[in-house]
Amino acid sequence: MERVTTRGDWTVSGSYFESCNCDAICPCRSVGGRPGGRSTHGICQFALSWHLRDGHAGDIPLDGLDVVMAGWYDDDERNAPWRVVLYVDERATEPQHRALADIFLGRAGGTVLTNFAAAIGEVHHVRKASIALSHIRRRWAIRAGNYVDVAATTPVGQRLR
Repeated sequence: MERVTTRGDWTVSGSYFESCNCDAICPCRSVGGRPGGRSTHGICQFALSWHLRDGHAGDIPLDGLDVVMAGWYDDDERNAPWRVVLYVDERATEPQHRALADIFLGRAGGTVLTNFAAAIGEVHHVRKASIALSHIRRRWAIRAGNYVDVAATTPVGQRLR
C-alpha cells in the first residue's frame, strides 16, 4: 500500500475503546510504572477502536471517521508479535483509507508507533468495513462489518498492588 503520510504530518483526536479476552485489568498493561506481564490465558485476542472527531494527514481531512484493529498474540512465541487486521471506515475515500492505514499501523510515526505499532508482527489485511462504535460509558461497543462484534456495559476498576 502506498504511503501517503510522512512522520509528523498528521494529527487525530477523538475517543478510544478496547477489549480483550484477558481477565480485567489486562495483565500485559504497564500500570503505575510497573511493566506488564503475561496475558491471562497465554493468547491475547483483542479489538481496539478509534472514533476520530478531528484530524488530518497532510491536507487530507479525517474528521468523523472510524478505525478498528483486531488481532491476537501468543505469549509463548518469541517477542509475542501481534497479528492484526485493520478495518477502515467504508466512508473513507481512497486517500483517507491509505492515510488511516499508515497512521494506525504506525507507518506514519508518532504516538501510534511508540504506543503499540512496534508490536505488530504481521498485518493480515487492511479492509474497508461498515463500522459502528459507541464509546459512551456503560454502552461501549465495537462493530466492524461481520468481522468484529464487542459490547460492554460494566467498567472495571483499576487495582494497583
